[in-house]
Amino acid sequence: MALDLSNCGIRTPREPLELRRLHEMLAEVFPVEKKLFEDIIRGEHTLYNWEPHTLYQGDEPLGNVSTVMFQLQSGDRLQKTAGIASVATPEQYRGMGVAKHLMNHVLKVIDEQNLPSILFTSLPRVYTGLGYQPVDQGVKQTAVKTLDRTDGLTIRRLTRIGGEDLEAAEKLYAVLPYNGKLFRDQEYWRRYGTAVNNGDKTEFAFCRRGDKTLGYARLEYEADRVLLDEFCAPAESREVNTALWNWVCDAAEEKNRNLISLALSSAHGLWNFMQQNCLTVKPETGIEREVFMVRMPKREPIKWLTELRWSLSDKF
Repeated sequence: MALDLSNCGIRTPREPLELRRLHEMLAEVFPVEKKLFEDIIRGEHTLYNWEPHTLYQGDEPLGNVSTVMFQLQSGDRLQKTAGIASVATPEQYRGMGVAKHLMNHVLKVIDEQNLPSILFTSLPRVYTGLGYQPVDQGVKQTAVKTLDRTDGLTIRRLTRIGGEDLEAAEKLYAVLPYNGKLFRDQEYWRRYGTAVNNGDKTEFAFCRRGDKTLGYARLEYEADRVLLDEFCAPAESREVNTALWNWVCDAAEEKNRNLISLALSSAHGLWNFMQQNCLTVKPETGIEREVFMVRMPKREPIKWLTELRWSLSDKF
């Protein structure tokens, strides 16, 4: 079946029925996110800064590309950056130029704002022709190795996060300094809880002394390892870092995993802690991850984005 794109229009759906049909389409294309989109259809949740650009033939959605606007720490300033998400074409319309048509439209919108853009993909060759370049995320791995236990600290483990725990995480994250850090406002944190609570492979740990929360970390269980993608602790506190590190090791051993992958910024304080405690790291092997790609407006050099380490915790 041929598709005449000149008879199709691109618009951002606003009406409830349009949004429902879009979310139903996305739930079929992305089965892993189906429950989240079903919750959105019921009006229980929304998506943070997520603006769909949907191709329609009449009232029927033929495909979608969404933009998500972020601010990333670059030195002493915040850099507005556009994320590309929800690139979706139903099976019956694939191979007809729908995704390319939508990407060209979205990139024109982004270029008009003179913004860099970022995305994750398992098909990097598709995006190279659109001006995207791969950036190595420097994910490392290490063997499970616990350290001497510390006294006076407790670890609270959670598979769902909300309320006071979410507020504590927000405060701790805000004071953690590193380049490439995503600025998270209150609206982001509200959606953050929604997103992680819809999954079943994420676990959090909060390190406490009495009633005071001193640090937190987040990991995800993968087939043969755990992925540590958030670690918020004062760099100067060996006790807090040790308590949270031992939780990561304990969680891995409980699930019979003997590897820990670390998706953290190259400037993150945990690397120094690991070096001081003789925890050897090497480049990650044995697993395939989506390729992180960046694009500067008007094909400019990617500059500071070559050093960006995008936290996988922000990729929902």
